[in-house]
Amino acid sequence: IIVNKQINDRFFLESNKGLDNPSGVVICDEVVQKDRANFYLIAQRVNQGTATPTHYLILDNQGSSLSFEDIIQITYNMTF
Repeated sequence: IIVNKQINDRFFLESNKGLDNPSGVVICDEVVQKDRANFYLIAQRVNQGTATPTHYLILDNQGSSLSFEDIIQITYNMTF
Protein backbone atom coordinates (compact mmCIF):
# COMPACT_ATOMS: atom_id res chain seq x y z
CA ILE A 1 0.00 0.00 0.00
CA ILE A 2 1.33 3.42 -0.95
CA VAL A 3 0.23 6.24 1.35
CA ASN A 4 0.38 9.75 -0.10
CA LYS A 5 -0.32 12.82 2.03
CA GLN A 6 1.12 15.35 -0.41
CA ILE A 7 -1.90 15.80 -2.66
CA ASN A 8 -3.87 18.82 -3.81
CA ASP A 9 -7.32 17.21 -3.71
CA ARG A 10 -9.89 18.63 -1.28
CA PHE A 11 -13.39 17.43 -0.48
CA PHE A 12 -16.32 19.33 1.02
CA LEU A 13 -19.79 18.53 2.30
CA GLU A 14 -22.70 20.81 1.51
CA SER A 15 -24.69 21.75 4.60
CA ASN A 16 -27.21 24.39 5.59
CA LYS A 17 -24.27 26.66 6.60
CA GLY A 18 -22.58 26.29 3.20
CA LEU A 19 -19.57 24.09 2.60
CA ASP A 20 -18.07 22.14 5.52
CA ASN A 21 -14.98 20.03 5.97
CA PRO A 22 -15.83 16.33 6.21
CA SER A 23 -14.16 14.23 8.90
CA GLY A 24 -14.00 10.47 9.21
CA VAL A 25 -14.91 10.11 5.54
CA VAL A 26 -13.74 7.42 3.13
CA ILE A 27 -14.02 8.23 -0.58
CA CYS A 28 -13.79 5.15 -2.78
CA ASP A 29 -16.17 5.99 -5.66
CA GLU A 30 -16.46 8.55 -8.44
CA VAL A 31 -13.16 10.47 -8.02
CA VAL A 32 -10.69 7.61 -7.58
CA GLN A 33 -8.72 5.90 -10.33
CA LYS A 34 -10.97 3.24 -11.85
CA ASP A 35 -8.16 0.90 -12.94
CA ARG A 36 -6.58 0.62 -9.47
CA ALA A 37 -7.65 -0.26 -5.93
CA ASN A 38 -7.39 3.11 -4.19
CA PHE A 39 -9.28 5.39 -1.83
CA TYR A 40 -9.08 8.68 0.06
CA LEU A 41 -9.46 8.98 3.82
CA ILE A 42 -10.06 12.20 5.75
CA ALA A 43 -9.13 11.28 9.30
CA GLN A 44 -8.91 14.67 10.98
CA ARG A 45 -11.37 17.35 12.02
CA VAL A 46 -10.41 20.94 11.28
CA ASN A 47 -12.13 24.13 12.36
CA GLN A 48 -10.26 26.49 10.07
CA GLY A 49 -8.94 25.97 6.57
CA THR A 50 -9.45 22.72 4.69
CA ALA A 51 -8.95 19.13 5.74
CA THR A 52 -6.26 17.34 3.77
CA PRO A 53 -7.20 13.81 2.72
CA THR A 54 -4.73 10.94 2.51
CA HIS A 55 -4.65 8.87 -0.67
CA TYR A 56 -4.12 5.10 -0.32
CA LEU A 57 -3.13 3.03 -3.35
CA ILE A 58 -3.12 -0.76 -2.99
CA LEU A 59 -0.44 -2.14 -5.29
CA ASP A 60 -0.59 -5.84 -4.46
CA ASN A 61 -3.12 -7.83 -2.49
CA GLN A 62 -2.32 -11.27 -3.92
CA GLY A 63 -1.01 -12.96 -0.77
CA SER A 64 -3.66 -11.57 1.55
CA SER A 65 -7.09 -12.89 2.42
CA LEU A 66 -8.30 -9.32 3.03
CA SER A 67 -10.79 -7.81 0.61
CA PHE A 68 -10.64 -4.20 -0.58
CA GLU A 69 -13.44 -3.33 1.87
CA ASP A 70 -11.53 -5.02 4.72
CA ILE A 71 -8.44 -2.91 3.99
CA ILE A 72 -10.55 0.26 3.97
CA GLN A 73 -12.18 -0.68 7.30
CA ILE A 74 -8.84 -1.53 8.97
CA THR A 75 -7.28 1.72 7.74
CA TYR A 76 -10.27 3.73 8.94
CA ASN A 77 -10.21 2.08 12.37
CA MET A 78 -6.47 2.66 12.78
CA THR A 79 -6.52 6.33 11.81
CA PHE A 80 -9.80 7.87 12.94
